[in-house]
Amino acid sequence: MRLVTLTLTVLTLTLNCVNLNAHDDDDSYWVVDEMEGPYENFDKRRSSLYFNYGQASFGAEDMAIVPADAGLAEIQLGYTKTGYLDNAPNVAYQYYDGLTFTYLSSNLGQTAADDALGLEILRLSPTRREGLGYRLGENRNIILFNGASMNWNRINVLSTPFGLPIDSLARASELRVYADDIHFGMRTEAGIRAELFDQMAVETRFERSLIFRRHKFWKWAGSVVLEQISQELLDDFLFDALETNPDWVPVVSFVLKNGLSYVWYEMRQSEMNWPFGDEAPLANDAFKVGFVLTL
Repeated sequence: MRLVTLTLTVLTLTLNCVNLNAHDDDDSYWVVDEMEGPYENFDKRRSSLYFNYGQASFGAEDMAIVPADAGLAEIQLGYTKTGYLDNAPNVAYQYYDGLTFTYLSSNLGQTAADDALGLEILRLSPTRREGLGYRLGENRNIILFNGASMNWNRINVLSTPFGLPIDSLARASELRVYADDIHFGMRTEAGIRAELFDQMAVETRFERSLIFRRHKFWKWAGSVVLEQISQELLDDFLFDALETNPDWVPVVSFVLKNGLSYVWYEMRQSEMNWPFGDEAPLANDAFKVGFVLTL
């Protein structure tokens, strides 16, 4: 059963990526940069290496003990493409595909309080994000982006309040569901990317993640399909706006797309497969800053 679930999950991710790539070949919106250099052909991918560091906080509606805040370190490996709008060359479009490796720990850059529950999380995420922004100069852009991904999380308990055994804690069975096992999850993020030079950029991001107690594939798939439909309808609105008033679309897109992601996240905080009902997941919010090297 686990093999079937994993296979269907990977298939869903693949189909989602194909759907998201549908706009990349639509020449009615995007043209390649005419200048010499790596952006000469829009279809040429550029390898990107990200280093991120941040702080995460946790919450869970049904857990009696909320985990302590955690430090976060992250590496991303992937590919970036950039294009520019035909009727407004100062408006840039960029998307990224890759893998994200995240480490969260209550002992990273801090010490958990004696009465806190300390966790360590290892996370692997196939990541997709895209955004619009403004061209500042040759190979320099400000990008306002939105991203979302599924992920797999390995959770370890580092410490318990006052060193007590897990089984002695209030509602210990709920903690044991998460501890020492791999759990499926989802995350969404909003951020700003400032490209300082051709090969270097800095980013700030706010990320919201959910870790599911149990992965119930069909309920999850139904929830994701409904969210994707809502995002596609919003994309259609934004693409139409690009033809009439493109200068404002990057800001409007950033607010609306991240606002829609926020609504879905809030609904899933109490029911992880909303609107199809289910138990509450383990949630965490993180603020990150990072450095990007583009090759």
